[in-house]
Amino acid sequence: MSVGEGGVVLVSENGTDWRVVDSKTRRNLRKVRWCGDSYRILADSSVLLESRDGIDWSESRLDSAERLLYDFACSGAKTLVVAEGGILYSTIAEQGWKVVAPSKEDWVRQVSTSGATWVLSGLGPDVMSSTDGVDWKVANGGCSNSVVLSWTGSRFLRSCGFELRSSGDGQVWQEHHRTELFNWPDWWGVASGGGNGYLFTSIGQLARLVGDTDFVDAGVVGAKTNGMALSDSLWVAVGAGGVIKTSLGQGNLSVISRSKPSGLRLRQEGKSIRFGAVSRRRLTLDLLDLSGKQISTLWEGELSTNEKSVSVPEMEGRPLVARLRSAGSTVSIIVVP
Repeated sequence: MSVGEGGVVLVSENGTDWRVVDSKTRRNLRKVRWCGDSYRILADSSVLLESRDGIDWSESRLDSAERLLYDFACSGAKTLVVAEGGILYSTIAEQGWKVVAPSKEDWVRQVSTSGATWVLSGLGPDVMSSTDGVDWKVANGGCSNSVVLSWTGSRFLRSCGFELRSSGDGQVWQEHHRTELFNWPDWWGVASGGGNGYLFTSIGQLARLVGDTDFVDAGVVGAKTNGMALSDSLWVAVGAGGVIKTSLGQGNLSVISRSKPSGLRLRQEGKSIRFGAVSRRRLTLDLLDLSGKQISTLWEGELSTNEKSVSVPEMEGRPLVARLRSAGSTVSIIVVP
């Protein structure tokens, strides 16, 4: 599952074939996690979305304020959400949201959990850990302005740009010394699966955690990686421009294939849909609903110019999908009223 701006939710059973589902919101979606029995998505303005199957979504409002939500973590029925102003929200199952300590800790930006321990991190050198998400202990995390906090399956990893710390309990943090590996650009995120933990950078470089302390070079995914998820046999990485890359087999990210450029262009400009190709070819522009069912063909023919424009059809206030296809290449966008 992958989420993005304008309420876009993409789902796939195999990591290769993706379809759009209706999230029932036009809010920007920031993060998605599997929480044991349901998917949960962090959205703008104090809203969290939840779905058991990834298809039917319900919206939960944390409070009446339109707060920016930074991060969330879940373990079993419990979920913690970090919001602007140092607000920390908590819920257990369907008991509703409440504000829990710490309050007024406006440096907090990230939250992560091992299941037994919850950890908060952010703009300062301090971190906070808790076994229940209510009573917190402060510790020195060793570096300031962290951009990444995540549990790999064996340790918490905390990155402050080029500096990296790890901890098994959220209280004692170990420094990982600068090597050639840590001359790479800033660490962007952490992915774990199959018993391994991986760091990836914003330009798709990878490092694998070996044991509890050592990191080794693990190859390159490709340019501009924004997110990654993995299991024992399937890896999925997402990046700029909606690019999704996958790898099957033993989880060797160095063999993830680069997506071939389609040469197709498709975008919405107000009440128009503009489309085209880098070379003369036959194109078909279809309109679909969010389940993938085709509604109509908006245009079909050989394009003699670089781009063409058609009017957005009457949509009755609901988003639809525009799909441009040509000789095996396809691009799609969400079209909003």
